[in-house]
Amino acid sequence: MLTGAGQLQVVVTDALGRQQVLTQPYYSGTALLRPDLAEYSFELGSIREDYGHRSFAYGDMLGVASYRRGVTDTLTAGARAEAQANGIYALGADAAWQAGVAGIVNAQIAAGGMPVARAFSPASASNTAASASALSPRRSTRAAASCRAAWPT
Repeated sequence: MLTGAGQLQVVVTDALGRQQVLTQPYYSGTALLRPDLAEYSFELGSIREDYGHRSFAYGDMLGVASYRRGVTDTLTAGARAEAQANGIYALGADAAWQAGVAGIVNAQIAAGGMPVARAFSPASASNTAASASALSPRRSTRAAASCRAAWPT
């Protein structure tokens, strides 16, 4: 597979032996899928703990799913989801766009979170029953975004 920028040259020879050279610039990259071509992945497993120190030390189960699809010749879009048995999760979306022969621009955005317990309030700390009821779970959420471009030099 050829990747990167280059010049495609086609030599056309007619019946009289005359040659014509046609030159076309191109840019190709592995981040793009052709239209309607899909790529997906599903994984399920356990987190390996104490790697290199203990054998068979596994933690929570986790699952990951990803899906990408070629929208046009120059645009590929995708999504990803991750979840851990203890409630940690992340969701994301990405896109790869070919900017002519200049290169490929990748953009990603993701958000995730985890369950956290509410802290005790001073008013309920004196009453054990009230303190226990104050420990209702809620979600803590974080978000991130990135953009990366690659072009020939």
